[in-house]
Amino acid sequence: MQADPSKLGLSSAQLFPGMDQTNDERKGQQAQQQREWVAAQMAEKQAVAQAEVDADKNYFQSQMEIQSELNQLISMHENTKQQFVLAAAAENRALAEQRKSAQDADKAANDEANQADINAALTSAFLNEDPATTVSAANPNRPVPYHYKGLPPEYRQYVLDTQMQQAQAAHQQKIAMSQDGEAWDNFMLSQNTEATKMELAIEREKASQRKQLKEYHLQQAAEISAREAQKEKTLRSAPEESFFMQFGTSSR
Repeated sequence: MQADPSKLGLSSAQLFPGMDQTNDERKGQQAQQQREWVAAQMAEKQAVAQAEVDADKNYFQSQMEIQSELNQLISMHENTKQQFVLAAAAENRALAEQRKSAQDADKAANDEANQADINAALTSAFLNEDPATTVSAANPNRPVPYHYKGLPPEYRQYVLDTQMQQAQAAHQQKIAMSQDGEAWDNFMLSQNTEATKMELAIEREKASQRKQLKEYHLQQAAEISAREAQKEKTLRSAPEESFFMQFGTSSR
């Protein structure tokens, strides 16, 4: 219940001159406006955040699409590269086979030409001329130097047989020399054995002679000692009658 202003005194006054009578309304409007601003700011922030999320999502989506296209391009490049390598390898093999075939053909042609040259040389008149042309007309036993083609087969065989006989004779001579050397070695061994036996016999004879000489010297020493002892015994004993009988027998 609102009091009647006419019945209120100065102590009950609530409004004074100059005071804002719309303060409460104004504050309410300000609070409402502030709430609207806060709501607008939150909506703006949400919109910005959602825009960032959408932008990130679009960016990731575009990156995935770009990576997928890049992977496809890389796969296509690898496939193309592999096909190119395989094609190059096949072409190189074909070229190598062609070169080998050409080389084989050239080698076969060269071998055939060389064999033909060899056969022509073997059958030529230079290597197969008449042996009669190699004999000197002045001396049948003397060959013509510029026509000489080597010894005839029968003479070559004679030379080979002679060389074989000489080799066998030399071998037999070596065997004989080896046997003579062995006999000489056995003779020298027997002579050395006899010399060793003779040396041992001489050493034994020398030892026997030294022993006999020693025994003889011992015997001589014993005899001398016995004579000396007998002489000393005789000199120390009294003279016998015969000793005195030798005196006074002279006629003068």
